[in-house]
Amino acid sequence: MNAPTWLSRLRSHLRLRWRFGVRNLPFLFGRPHLHVVVQQPDRWHLAFFDWLSAHHPTLYRHIRFSIGTGAGALRWPGGKGLLPWAPTPMTEPGPHRLDELLALEQHYLDHELPVFNPTSRLNHSRQATAIATAQELGIGCSHTLPCGQSSDFDALSARLGCPLIVRDLAQLGRPPLLVGNRRQWAALPWSGMVKPMACRQADASQTPEHNDFLGVLTGKHYYETRPFVAQPGAGRSGDIRPLRQLQNTLGLSLVAFEFSRDNRGNPVIWRVSPLPSLLEQSPEWLDPTTLEALYDALLHGLLGELQWLYDGSSIAFSAGRQRPATNPLDQKVQ
Repeated sequence: MNAPTWLSRLRSHLRLRWRFGVRNLPFLFGRPHLHVVVQQPDRWHLAFFDWLSAHHPTLYRHIRFSIGTGAGALRWPGGKGLLPWAPTPMTEPGPHRLDELLALEQHYLDHELPVFNPTSRLNHSRQATAIATAQELGIGCSHTLPCGQSSDFDALSARLGCPLIVRDLAQLGRPPLLVGNRRQWAALPWSGMVKPMACRQADASQTPEHNDFLGVLTGKHYYETRPFVAQPGAGRSGDIRPLRQLQNTLGLSLVAFEFSRDNRGNPVIWRVSPLPSLLEQSPEWLDPTTLEALYDALLHGLLGELQWLYDGSSIAFSAGRQRPATNPLDQKVQ
């Protein structure tokens, strides 16, 4: 083992021991905090929290991390909410640990404290399940078929129409590719794709790159951008009520939609991504401004549901949390 590799592994080990061990000591004495339960810490990155530590250190002091379940993952005094930081769908090796996590979530709910993207709802966000749910609600969805370099372009074109679009659903922010013939199909960068899908081109007058949107719903907050178009800031381009309806039906408080709009302005969804899994996928494809805006949207969603008032330097914690008479996710976006 060469020296750089050895030092890198040592730094990683020490960082894990600090984040999940020594750093948690103040929380034993009642420091108010958001409890983040991390699955597979050696494989599941925490880039959002690294950003939080660098840009909002006051808030970061009130984030507690634990690994999986067991004694270290119990709710401690001062726990104000629970965020399972887990892949989607859940891939626990056995039912025992999953049952413990579900029991922990129920413990927070019994104390009328928020649980963000409960584990019991994550499997509802499997791609096929989420798309089927959207279709049942009457929301437009892109027709997609798995594909690869050896796929029959003519057969796919017959089913989806020509030209068709190829997207890599495993990599957030990678531009869609418009393909109109077999020569273009053969020239696609297949070796760099993880989960390529052939999609029917939405009924839109613009090219795919200019008609693709990323919309993020975190609680009552909504952020939208065109990830493939350089533009100052971001603004709402159309009705988001269908996205809100799908969010409510899936039972997810932190979720993103990758979609296009048809000629009438209605969304045509081609992917649903619960946070945090969305933020773990190929951030190098995203413009740094867009990635920071996504982190900011997640931050505001967490603060809103926790009912923490943060002015950039200090935090005011709510004295108690009462269960609202109506689902806050049903309220209008501010």
